[in-house]
Amino acid sequence: MTTLAGIVMALAGLGIVIAASVSFVYPLPGLTTNRGRGWTVAVGYFVLLWGSAVIQQTVPEDLREPFAGPIAFVVIGMFVLSVIALIRPSPNLWLPTRKRAGYMCGLSLGLMVVAGALLPEPPPPTPEELAAMAAKEKREAEEAEARRKAEERERAVQEVEERREAILEWGEDHIIAAKVRCEDHIEQLAQYDFEWTQGWGKPIFSRWIAHDPENPSQMFPPITESTILVYSGDKIRFQNGFGAFRNHTYECQYNPESKTVIRVSASPGRLTQ
Repeated sequence: MTTLAGIVMALAGLGIVIAASVSFVYPLPGLTTNRGRGWTVAVGYFVLLWGSAVIQQTVPEDLREPFAGPIAFVVIGMFVLSVIALIRPSPNLWLPTRKRAGYMCGLSLGLMVVAGALLPEPPPPTPEELAAMAAKEKREAEEAEARRKAEERERAVQEVEERREAILEWGEDHIIAAKVRCEDHIEQLAQYDFEWTQGWGKPIFSRWIAHDPENPSQMFPPITESTILVYSGDKIRFQNGFGAFRNHTYECQYNPESKTVIRVSASPGRLTQ
């Protein structure tokens, strides 16, 4: 009885939808306003959906499934033809008037709901499918995390490279001023005599780095007011107590902001390449 009631409700709702749909093209008694037609269509679909839900719950899937495919195929064809005929009536398709096209359009829309009710519900995923989906989600999450970390590393490397280039340019801008102010301080480190080996007019510094006393472990610190330049070279020889000259490396910590020498130091040897 429940199944029969569902079928009756679905057919009744389908009839209401068809009548109300046709009334938009060809007014019917009692359906003369768009508001009334709209409410009638809504009520018809409500009844149709209710009846279809009853059919779906009471009729086994193995009985519903053989009817679903053919109905769906026919319904789609009916809907396409009716829409074409509503725009331009076609006697060759047995739709010579918009009235008949409206009937077919309403019928196809209602049958779509019926076909949806007849379609079997998709089976629940198996444990193997659930495991595969979980593994896929985990793999995608790991790949996304790996991409994020790679992008972070790339940004960090790019930032360090940009700071290194900025330090090289900054040191180049102040190398002449640093030579003028550091040279005397380096010479004063000699216990006896000294001699420069770079030749007249040549730079005494061959490399430099930036140093931030607030972040001493940072190799390429950002240039701030507290950042200083540390110039180094090996173009001097100091005399020892026996009168022999020995090559020395030297380092000068220079503050470009205040144009002052902070500290100089020297030690025997050459700079490594």
